[in-house]
Amino acid sequence: MDAKRLYMVSLASITLMALTIVIGGLVKAHGAGLACGTDWPHCNGVLIPDLTDRGVLLEYMHRVVGGLAYLTIAYIALTLLRHGERGLASLALAALAAITVQVLLGMAVVRSLLDQYLVAAHLSMAMASLVGATALTVLLRVRATGACRG
Repeated sequence: MDAKRLYMVSLASITLMALTIVIGGLVKAHGAGLACGTDWPHCNGVLIPDLTDRGVLLEYMHRVVGGLAYLTIAYIALTLLRHGERGLASLALAALAAITVQVLLGMAVVRSLLDQYLVAAHLSMAMASLVGATALTVLLRVRATGACRG
């Protein structure tokens, strides 16, 4: 296992997560939460919509960037499990579980026509996912650089 490479993927994951949160804020600010309709995971009935409408573009990018963040965390968790790194793998799996719940809450938000409590839960889980992934990134950096060795 290349610890430095895994650390770089982890940096990418927290960057993607933070970007997803920012794009989600833009979706909210522009009133674009239902720009893709309520047939999640589709967007207006298709997997890849016409992106000429700003609302559709924002909502779709929120989904795509969030999906990429999910894939990076899944990759990290699987890599750690494959290499017998049980402690770090547990943290990666917890982050993956949190982002899974967050994605499901996003689906519920859309299907509920933007229920305010679900929106708040969706954002809260996004923050929890980011915290878990950040902790994982710090530990992977220590592993990659040997920063805490005396």
